[in-house]
Amino acid sequence: MSCASPGNCSAGGFYASGRTSQAFVVSQVSGTWDKALEVPGLAALNKGGNAQVSTVSCASPGNCSAGGYYISGRSAGGAPMTAAFVVSQVHGTWGTARAVPGLAALNTRQQAGVSSVSCASPGECSAGGSFGRPFDHGSCCRPNGFVVSQVNGTWGTAQHIQGTAGVSSVSCASPGNCGATAGGLVVSQAGGTWGKAHRVATPAGSTFGKASMTMISCATSGNCTAGGAGQKMARALVASQVRGTWGTAREIPGTAGLTKRGSSQLSAVSCTVPGYCTAGGSGYWQHPEGSSTRAFAVPYVVRQRRGTWGWAERIPDIAAVSKFGYAVITALSCSSPGNCGIAGRYTTSSYNPDGSGPGQVFVTSQVRGALTTPRVITTALGNDGLAQIAAIACTAAGRCSAVGYYWAGNQERAFVISQTSHLTVSRALG
Repeated sequence: MSCASPGNCSAGGFYASGRTSQAFVVSQVSGTWDKALEVPGLAALNKGGNAQVSTVSCASPGNCSAGGYYISGRSAGGAPMTAAFVVSQVHGTWGTARAVPGLAALNTRQQAGVSSVSCASPGECSAGGSFGRPFDHGSCCRPNGFVVSQVNGTWGTAQHIQGTAGVSSVSCASPGNCGATAGGLVVSQAGGTWGKAHRVATPAGSTFGKASMTMISCATSGNCTAGGAGQKMARALVASQVRGTWGTAREIPGTAGLTKRGSSQLSAVSCTVPGYCTAGGSGYWQHPEGSSTRAFAVPYVVRQRRGTWGWAERIPDIAAVSKFGYAVITALSCSSPGNCGIAGRYTTSSYNPDGSGPGQVFVTSQVRGALTTPRVITTALGNDGLAQIAAIACTAAGRCSAVGYYWAGNQERAFVISQTSHLTVSRALG
C-alpha cells in the first residue's frame, strides 16, 4: 500500500477463484475506496493461474506503480515457473501489466518476482526483486537480486545486483537516487546508476556477528537508514547512511532488556528527514523445547533524533489486549518526525503462544514522539483466525491508511483501514 496524500492511496494483493488466483489493485480517491480491479493484462500472462501484487508505491494521487509475480508456465517436471511483472497507474487509470524488461535473459530458471518498488515522482520509480539461476550441479535454483528503473514513464532493463540473493527493500528519495537492501547487503543508486552491493560494518568484537540488512528508508539522496539483524545472534540492528557514506551497524538500545535472552527483531523503519527516524519490532524470549509456552514476544518502538537512537519503548498497555504474551509490530509509517502510524498483531490462544494460531490486529500512533494506547480493529470485522496488517502509509499527522487480511469462517478476506484525526475506521474489501 502507498498513499500520495490524505485520502488518496493505492494497494494491491491477490484473490482466489477456485484453484487459481489473480492479482488485484484498489485505489482510494478523496477518502473513498473504489472497487478492487484485476490487474489489467495480467490474466494473459498468468498461464499457471497464480499471481500476486507484492508492492505498490504512489508518487502523487493517481500516479502509482506496482509489482509482483505470476506463473508463466510449468517445467517439464510440472514445477511452476514464476516471472516478475510491473504495472503503472497514470492519472488514476491502471495500464497493462508487463514482464520486467530484460529479466528473461537473466532468469534462466523462471523463478522471479518483484518484492519492492519506490516512486519519487510520477513515472520515476525503481523496483527490485529476485530471479533464479541453476546451481552448479544444474538443480533449481540459486536466487539472485535485480533492480529495474522507470524513467519518464518507461521501464528500463533489469540489472543484476551481483553477489546478492534478492532485493528485499527499495526506497527512493528523488528520481534516480535510491537505496536498497539486497541479500543482507546495501546498495545505492546515484544519478540513475546503481553501485555495487556491500555489507554494513559492525563493531569490532560484536557478539551478533555480521549485519544482515533487510529494510531501508531514505529521507534524502544519500541519507538512508537500514535495519536488520545479526547473522550470529538474533539482535535488531540499525545503520545510517550520511551524505552517501554508511556508518556502522549498531544494536538498537534497550532491546536486549526486553527479553530474558536478549533476542530481538526489527519489522519496519521509516525516516522523514535525515537523522530522524522511527523503527518498530519485537523482543523475544525462548522456553525449553517441548514447553507449552514456546516463545513470547514484546512489541517495541524506538526513535532516532539528530542521528542518535533513543531507547526501545514497549507499546503502552499492550498487556491489556494481549493476554497470552505474544504481540509483534508488523508495519510502521511516519509522516513527520515523531508522528507515525503503527500496526501489529497478537495471539488470542494459549495453545499458540508463538503467534502461529488465531489472533487480532491492533493499531497505535506515535504523536509528537509519544505512543498512544493500542486499539484492536479486527474484532469488529468478525475475525476468527489469523489476521495481520501488511502495509501502512501515513501522509500527515493522524492521517494514515493500512491494508491487511483476516479470516471469517473458512474464508480469508482483505480489509482497509483509514485514520482521520486519530480516529480509525476499518472495513472489508468486497
